[in-house]
Amino acid sequence: MPTLPESSDDDVPIGIHERPTWPEDMRPTIVDPSCVPENGWRSRLLDLLGRIRARFSRTPVPPPLPPVRERTSSAPTLVSSGVFVFEEILSGLWRLPPEQLDAVVRLADHVREARDAGPDAAVEARILYALARLLPAPGEIVSLALLRDKLLGLPRSSVDQGLLRLEANGRIVLFSAPVGGGLAGTGGSPGAGIEHPTRGNLERCALAPERRHGRGIRRAA
Repeated sequence: MPTLPESSDDDVPIGIHERPTWPEDMRPTIVDPSCVPENGWRSRLLDLLGRIRARFSRTPVPPPLPPVRERTSSAPTLVSSGVFVFEEILSGLWRLPPEQLDAVVRLADHVREARDAGPDAAVEARILYALARLLPAPGEIVSLALLRDKLLGLPRSSVDQGLLRLEANGRIVLFSAPVGGGLAGTGGSPGAGIEHPTRGNLERCALAPERRHGRGIRRAA
């Protein structure tokens, strides 16, 4: 039987095919958006989107407010001829930083809550607020004369009864002036005290020690 001649792969011609390449000026370029300069298409697109958003966004509408009252004075003060200037408070809110504006909101809620609790509770809350603002240091003593200056508009009898109730509830401590001693450094005034039948003239007060982290009471320097 005839046999085929043996063949070797080495005798088969090998063809070499080169992969076509893009010309230098036709190669596609992949651009990373983060590498686009600020003045590129990405920046212009973001600017356009921002303007469209601003155009169609709703500007906040002012809430219902009482009608504007005529100013009693042109002086830039919160109190003019004994009349509280409401418009200056409203205008001042726009100039407050966020943290102070938040504090105003919290205080307004506190005032509303105190008023809703009744007239006595409102007087006591206002006294405690004034003391908290006058006594930044723990246990500091303040004169009633200075305290009354911060409670304008409240009848003296209401303040006196409020102070006595707060002391009875352990919120404040009232002090009488030492015999022969003044109130130097505390703004004391003999006519500003409360005449107590057994304790004498109570002319000074402080927040109770437990309200000031348990520290002792000292006189303001």
